[in-house]
Amino acid sequence: MKKALALILTLVCLCGAVLAEAPDTREVQVRLEGKEVTAVETRYDTGFGFSFWYPADLLSVDRDFSESGMSLLLCPAEMEIDLPIYMELMLPEAIGLNPGEFLDENAPEGLEYSVDIAENGQEIVFYSLYDAETGLVSGSYVVRKDIDHVVLVATVYPATATAGFAGWFNRIIWNIEID
Repeated sequence: MKKALALILTLVCLCGAVLAEAPDTREVQVRLEGKEVTAVETRYDTGFGFSFWYPADLLSVDRDFSESGMSLLLCPAEMEIDLPIYMELMLPEAIGLNPGEFLDENAPEGLEYSVDIAENGQEIVFYSLYDAETGLVSGSYVVRKDIDHVVLVATVYPATATAGFAGWFNRIIWNIEID
């Protein structure tokens, strides 16, 4: 009887541990490629002072590519794609640039940045550029809660993916939660 009780308690503890490690998910209605779709998003806590929700079935998170250890990459999950499609999220310390320098680094001189306020009150300063030669769109984003709490984001995707991956990238950027 004691062995059976010990086995039951062990199973209950194991099940509790598995449930405690299960990621937070939520079901959302998203407009992509001109259609309203239901999707499941997973919350990812970066450990860098910010988190975000993303479609884990579509994008994977790679922490291993970062030389500084202060950035991560989102790219298509288990898909054979020959064109670059990725989003890098990082702290300013990851690249040694302040937010203004980060935006200025690849922007043509005189480019005016767009500014938006996310639903959570965070300011987003950004631009995106289309390169007709490569067919790629690149974007640079500064997500700012306040002067001391900033996330830098760089995106690259083919113009043909604007309605799909770009839609998800924008959704992730506008929903970053800075601690």
